Amino acid sequence: MLALSRTCCAGFTGGIIVGALIGIMMLSNLNVMPTLADQTGGRRAAPGQAPGRPLGASAGLTEVPVLSKKDAAAASGLKSAHLADGCSQVYLDVGSNIGVQVRKLFEPTRYHGAPVLKIFNSVFGKVEQRVRPSSQSGLCAFGFEASPVHQERLEKVQSVYQSNGWRVKFFVPRAVSISDNEKITLNLNSKHNLGASAVWSRGDSKSEGRGSVEVQTLDLPTFVATEIRPRVWKPTLPEVKPYVLMKMDIEGSEYIVLPKMLERGLLCQGIIDMIFIEWHPSYVPNGKNLTKQLRARLRDQNRCHPGTPTLVSAIDDETYNRDDRSLP
Repeated sequence: MLALSRTCCAGFTGGIIVGALIGIMMLSNLNVMPTLADQTGGRRAAPGQAPGRPLGASAGLTEVPVLSKKDAAAASGLKSAHLADGCSQVYLDVGSNIGVQVRKLFEPTRYHGAPVLKIFNSVFGKVEQRVRPSSQSGLCAFGFEASPVHQERLEKVQSVYQSNGWRVKFFVPRAVSISDNEKITLNLNSKHNLGASAVWSRGDSKSEGRGSVEVQTLDLPTFVATEIRPRVWKPTLPEVKPYVLMKMDIEGSEYIVLPKMLERGLLCQGIIDMIFIEWHPSYVPNGKNLTKQLRARLRDQNRCHPGTPTLVSAIDDETYNRDDRSLP
């Protein structure tokens, strides 16, 4: 009987010790596991705002001076990466043509008097800040151009800029739309190579000196939703404020793309902070009314509730559109 009591007591005592050890181990694990706030630099996205966020130094995200998803993932240590990871500031040049607007962004002193420089200075900071390598400034630019006429030039700009440490990527020839990889007919203006449209149908193409070519589409709303909105970055210069600016000059396709972006809630501050648009009402049937309706929707202050709608700038900068300046 005494032996049985001793055995029971020993078993009971051993159980208490084992349970205590398990509890200590669980508490230790809880203390060292990073919370979501730790992983996102302590910031949670508010309703209606972008989930894109800075990563604190404790998260270990390295600077990403490359552009491909594969290389960005390898550099950052993330299992999957967004194209804009590492970019706190993003310029989306939708309708790049010869790429001069991107050149104004990174080489502003060579384009004196260009109206867009005021916006660049306001939202992306001083010139001396923007000309630093993107790994320091956090500034990146992504351009989209449908016309293959400009492909060689844009690829040259991209190559030279990347060699200078500026993260620039042009998607060319890709016609922005609301679906991916569909073949469409692009109408070219071979008179002066300024402007190419997937929607215009004015007059006889041969008599007006226009030809056409097949190009593939790029789903711009999905690009913004999957590559820009959820991006993560490591804070760099203290004066750098996260910002996304979009220029849209797509020769009539704005009447296809903008309604879908509004429908998906992408034209809100924190996702796209500001946009300036060149409208082309003469390219589409009932274009004036369509423009009026879209402008009214863009002005609607309740559509991003509880957030704030994207700022719409009236700027139209067509300066230096035949730029022939040498690359740096």
